[in-house]
Amino acid sequence: MNKKDDLRIRKTKLSIKNALYALLKEKPFEEISVIDITKKAMINRSTFYLHYKDKESLIQSLSEEMFEEIEVYSSLITKENLDRSKKYH
Repeated sequence: MNKKDDLRIRKTKLSIKNALYALLKEKPFEEISVIDITKKAMINRSTFYLHYKDKESLIQSLSEEMFEEIEVYSSLITKENLDRSKKYH
């Protein structure tokens, strides 16, 4: 896969993710359909299904991303970093 394709995929997934987050501000997950997500993301349903099996796999993917980010940030929390932070506050 070349970088152009990779960037396009990342932009599409970001659009899908942002669409879901926006919809979650309006209604519960159970009431959100794939069609709602694709309309909000301004993509075709077939594009959604290239990346996710269904809306549950989308939410699972987003959950995994969040946990990965938490792991990264928590690994940065060391006693030394906390002590250094206290010096500036």
